[in-house]
Amino acid sequence: MWHSVVAKITPDKKNFPNASSSDVIVADHRKDDFSTPVTMSYRCKQNEYLDVEFPNNSTGRFIVSNLQVQAFRDTESANFDTAKECEAGETPGVVPIAVGCSLAALIIIVLIGYLWGRRRSQARGYLSM
Repeated sequence: MWHSVVAKITPDKKNFPNASSSDVIVADHRKDDFSTPVTMSYRCKQNEYLDVEFPNNSTGRFIVSNLQVQAFRDTESANFDTAKECEAGETPGVVPIAVGCSLAALIIIVLIGYLWGRRRSQARGYLSM
């Protein structure tokens, strides 16, 4: 199932000096980023990055924040339905792996130090009482 967000942008002379006033730039984002039940809206206050594709096969990125959308509405109300919040601050999968690897390295270093110290004390003929 494909989901799509299409943005139509009218370029201004400051940011697009070579565009005419009748040009419209179309950016298409095809990904399931805003999934929510039909009776709810989607809300996210943090920055979200939308990778978009333009008709000339070039790509770009939109940064949106304080976003609230609702695709289908059953009522005539001007307000959004109950909002489903985005997953704020998800821990990337790399973080637990990096922490685990650093703990394993620390254990190995301590073990090597212990064995080296024990071997050295036995070589000197140290006797415990």
